[in-house]
Amino acid sequence: MNEWLRLLPLELQDVPVQEFPFTPVSQTETVVGTLPAELINLFSLWMATAKESQRLTVEMRYKPDDLEMAAYYDELTSKAKALEAIFWIGVKEHFQLWGVGQKQTVAIRQDYQVVTGKLEDNMPPFLKGMFGL
Repeated sequence: MNEWLRLLPLELQDVPVQEFPFTPVSQTETVVGTLPAELINLFSLWMATAKESQRLTVEMRYKPDDLEMAAYYDELTSKAKALEAIFWIGVKEHFQLWGVGQKQTVAIRQDYQVVTGKLEDNMPPFLKGMFGL
């Protein structure tokens, strides 16, 4: 088995939970619950991994020939995407939100509240006409 996947549960136990600047729940959203501790840890690890990946994006602009840094960036980016997917699967599984994403959005809000709400329609009317929407 892959070493990273094997050690992931141990890493999740030790991840420092961080405070994030979440958006407050809006009047148009429905709170379905609060994230359990294991999903908060997973979210924190995902955010820390993504943040480090983004930091490397900037650093690599000044060291384009650093192959070791490029490999580390590739590793972190891949792991951040995997953690994101695992996190949202965990949220949907825990709150039984499978299929909700078809007509509504699922989001994390202040105090780690999980909400559902109507998908925002930001498409200009002329584009809707072009695509027959």
